[in-house]
Amino acid sequence: ASIAGRSALVKTVLESLGWWYEWTADHVRVMPSGEGLTLVCPLFKRLAKVGVPVLVVGQYAPYHWQNERYARTTSQTMQSVLACADAAGFATLDLFPAIDAGVRKQGLWKIYRIAHPSPAGAALAAKAIAAELAKRHMLPSP
Repeated sequence: ASIAGRSALVKTVLESLGWWYEWTADHVRVMPSGEGLTLVCPLFKRLAKVGVPVLVVGQYAPYHWQNERYARTTSQTMQSVLACADAAGFATLDLFPAIDAGVRKQGLWKIYRIAHPSPAGAALAAKAIAAELAKRHMLPSP
């Protein structure tokens, strides 16, 4: 049945194929899925030559908590990206532990608003980033 232009059958099929998020987010790919990872390490190596301190932060979409298949893919992708950044000499921070704790304590929709962090989610991220920057002495002295 279709209600307000939405089809339960289409949604079910897209979810079963792991395409629901891609379809709803209306992504346009310039490369096949997964091939972007071949560019990550060379890109970070090139950026490292600029010589400025950088903190590479891994953030997640709310769909990460709604679909196990997507969560596996994004976790693997994030770990690969952060490993490349680390290998290039950049500081890294994976926000998953902080965001996941917030989602477990407050609920997904207190941490996110549709596809982006809510004020509570942004505060969690900002707190974790500020702590990491301070720990790594990447903040300017007052």
